[in-house]
Amino acid sequence: MMSLLCMLFLAAAEPTQTVEKLGPVEVGATFPIFGGYTAAGNYYSFRRNIGKQDLMVVSYFATWCKPCKKHLPVMEAFINAHPNVNGVYIALEKKATPVQRFAEQLKLKTPIVMDKFETIAKRHGVIIEGQNPSIPKTFLINKEGHVQSIIVLEGEDFETILRNALK
Repeated sequence: MMSLLCMLFLAAAEPTQTVEKLGPVEVGATFPIFGGYTAAGNYYSFRRNIGKQDLMVVSYFATWCKPCKKHLPVMEAFINAHPNVNGVYIALEKKATPVQRFAEQLKLKTPIVMDKFETIAKRHGVIIEGQNPSIPKTFLINKEGHVQSIIVLEGEDFETILRNALK
């Protein structure tokens, strides 16, 4: 099932859009910590990874989301090209096998946390009870753990937005 935002994105290319607040998460505030098992079966702790680099990219996706297929490789290349950037993807999926295949197809090496019950997504305001998920959603977090930017629509200028986050 494709979310309405995914379908709208496919209809027309738009610039990247950001918001100051998404549910309980606000720009300038501390990003809520989380942890969970990855598609590879390892435990991932946000707390243990924040502060290691200048910028942390946290991005939500699903294998059925067409804009995610376009922008995850952009993020992956950005993360790999900058040693001062760390990243984690959060999959809104029930099973790891399709996520592993998806990651192989897109050549993703960044950890992918499985959010099978959407508890992390609800905590980050990505999912609101009773509504279909509107993804992709990306959070840029500084070294101190504060939200620098909340991206709600990854447009044609997405790569530029990522690069500018390092300035």
